[in-house]
Amino acid sequence: MEENNSQIDDTTQYIKYKRKLSKLQIVGIIAAVIVGLAILCGLVFSVYKVVKQDFPPQYTVDRTLVETANASNKFCPMMIDVDTRLDNVMALPNKLFVYNYTLVNYENGMIDTIVAKSHLEQNIVTNVATHPDMQDFREMEVTLKYLYKDKNGKYMFSIIVTPEQYK
Repeated sequence: MEENNSQIDDTTQYIKYKRKLSKLQIVGIIAAVIVGLAILCGLVFSVYKVVKQDFPPQYTVDRTLVETANASNKFCPMMIDVDTRLDNVMALPNKLFVYNYTLVNYENGMIDTIVAKSHLEQNIVTNVATHPDMQDFREMEVTLKYLYKDKNGKYMFSIIVTPEQYK
């Protein structure tokens, strides 16, 4: 009978051990689920940050500028006045938008580029600072570059307008 009781005790101990093991397993599973959810939430948040916040703000501005350049170039080349042709525009990284102009009636040396640049720069800065069509550029704090070539395609001068100049 003692042998039988010892078997019962052993069986009881085994069942208790199994139950303890099962409870440990359940606790382990719950812990794993909690850790897994935390990791998943962290990954989701990380992806959200990458999509929404980790890209530098200029990423969306640069993308907008590329789309603007593509739309604008559909109308180029375009005569602005009797002397000036807008050949194309370019969107470059870091919120830089470039206008490429040709002075169709002039060659290098025919005009004083220092005087022309000075005169044009004042007008361009005023235009960027005040014209309603330039509002989006002002809000995005875009740097604008106006590049002028002569009728033979040779560089004459360029004007750069930074956000500090038109604020």
